[in-house]
Amino acid sequence: MAEEAGQLQEAMMSRARIEQAKGVLAVLRGTDPESAFAELRKTSMDGNVKLHALAEALVALVSVGEAEDGRPMDTASRLAHRTWAADLSAVRGALRHRVLAVEERARP
Repeated sequence: MAEEAGQLQEAMMSRARIEQAKGVLAVLRGTDPESAFAELRKTSMDGNVKLHALAEALVALVSVGEAEDGRPMDTASRLAHRTWAADLSAVRGALRHRVLAVEERARP
């Protein structure tokens, strides 16, 4: 019973990460969730990486950016970084620019 509960919890967490990754890609690409999932699935298959691992790596990439602690990245993290890091960096730069513009307008 405890093992089944653990498996169910793990499945729910994997599903949540996949949904988060779909959201990231939908915003990044300006597309719908179905197209975002198709990109995630294709990247997973092309890179021979489990979908849930790739989704988790993408969400982590968005959360913390590049690996800065010197630890080697696992296969899913390398694939996520190689596939989406440049796009995410551009989005971060655009957001910083917008924040600075808003702050400039808010100054008396």
